[in-house]
Amino acid sequence: SLRFKDEQGNFIFVLGEGSLKSSGENQKIYLEIPGNFFNEGDFFVDIQVTDLKSLLLRKEDCISFSIIQEKREFGVWMGKTEGPLKPDFNWNICT
Repeated sequence: SLRFKDEQGNFIFVLGEGSLKSSGENQKIYLEIPGNFFNEGDFFVDIQVTDLKSLLLRKEDCISFSIIQEKREFGVWMGKTEGPLKPDFNWNICT
């Protein structure tokens, strides 16, 4: 599982995939996070590996990354939106 934290160390969310089965060989697992998901700031990720019964490995803050403010046109609001996430969802009007 991956535990995502903000710059204050607060947990934002946890992702886990308990159905992945290891073949016993070196394997790579990929996770794609959509663009514009995180707000600007610093983020940290813990990794935990279990066998669904016990903890086999925990590495805290083993991944860190920073999201910087995107370019904005002069005259638009330049402040930071509150909160660690800023997902860009599709909105539709139902008729």
